[in-house]
Amino acid sequence: MDCPKCGKSVSSEDYNCIYCGTLLKTRTEPEKKKLFGGKDKSEKKTKEKKKIFSGEKMDKQKTDPASDLPKLTDDTEASPLLKKIKMAAAVTAAVLIIVLAVIVVLSIRSGKGERYAQNASEFIGKGVATLNDSGDRYYGDNSAYNGVNTAVKFDCITESDKHVTVQGVKYPAWAVTLKLSSVQFITDVTYTDFSLLKKDIRGVKADGLVSLERFHEGDKQSSVLKEIDMDPYSISYSQSGITTYTYKYYFKQDNGDEQAVILRASFDEDGKYKYSTTELLIQENM
Repeated sequence: MDCPKCGKSVSSEDYNCIYCGTLLKTRTEPEKKKLFGGKDKSEKKTKEKKKIFSGEKMDKQKTDPASDLPKLTDDTEASPLLKKIKMAAAVTAAVLIIVLAVIVVLSIRSGKGERYAQNASEFIGKGVATLNDSGDRYYGDNSAYNGVNTAVKFDCITESDKHVTVQGVKYPAWAVTLKLSSVQFITDVTYTDFSLLKKDIRGVKADGLVSLERFHEGDKQSSVLKEIDMDPYSISYSQSGITTYTYKYYFKQDNGDEQAVILRASFDEDGKYKYSTTELLIQENM
């Protein structure tokens, strides 16, 4: 064949003219094969490398680590509404926990005297020194408040550091008093909540006279206390195993007059209802 440029005769197998170097035909490289057949992927890898070095983005599946994680199906994907419901439930639960914690703290603080009385009742039949050695509270002979020393009968007492004023007279917010036998053993323990009289010496205002006539001996203590539905003015524990809850309250009668009442409900050591008494007070006896 002749070179198209210089016209000289050249071989048909030549890729370039041996005289002037003109390209006569392009080279076709044979396709590389794997040892066990199939196309070689080296060319594909080379192209991918070129993309990396040329700044082109690689396939998301190769560059995104999240693509290696299992994808959620339509059944497992949470809807926005469901997420909001879960979040609201979590917030509500957190608020409830906080409220309950506050209630517990307040109940513990307000019920300190009652808890001390319950503990002291376990020492009934023992000496005051034994109770004092327990380290719970110290029981002395006198109150720091003249109102208690003159109005309350007791042999030993422990009381709140805080005080309340009732009709111009100061009292401890609460007190636990003891009565002793002739041989100085504890016979009775009484918790008194003087703060209940802070607003009114008659006690708590009620809707009417509280009647426990529907209850019988042996009924549950919780049912009776639920019916009364007010805080006790005092709780007394005796050596006979009887626990007496005393309530001071008042209510407005049909004629418009207000009546003060003292209600006492007694329970045995198993928490079963024993009996109750209701005392209507007149102004002189309050």
